[in-house]
Amino acid sequence: MRLTDRTIVITGAATGIGRALALRFARERPRGLVLADLPAQHAALEALAADLTAGDGAGRPGVPALAVAGPWPSASGCRSCTAPPTCASRCSARKPWTRR
Repeated sequence: MRLTDRTIVITGAATGIGRALALRFARERPRGLVLADLPAQHAALEALAADLTAGDGAGRPGVPALAVAGPWPSASGCRSCTAPPTCASRCSARKPWTRR
């Protein structure tokens, strides 16, 4: 996969396949990750974002990660996630985002 220097949005990122994708994509050194899920998952999103930003302590550098809890899959939730200043200023977004 060529994910280096791209900003990636992952919905359902708090648990399961979404979390696994976030962990996998972080190894590809993206410009940043936007981790999105339902408001009830906000604590898990924040923890994952903190872990990814810090790196693993075993040589994997940290990746900028932003946790966004919103009304998914509504169009307004997607717009609020990808609209400045949320995404662009926090992750320097400039590439199309990836969905799972």
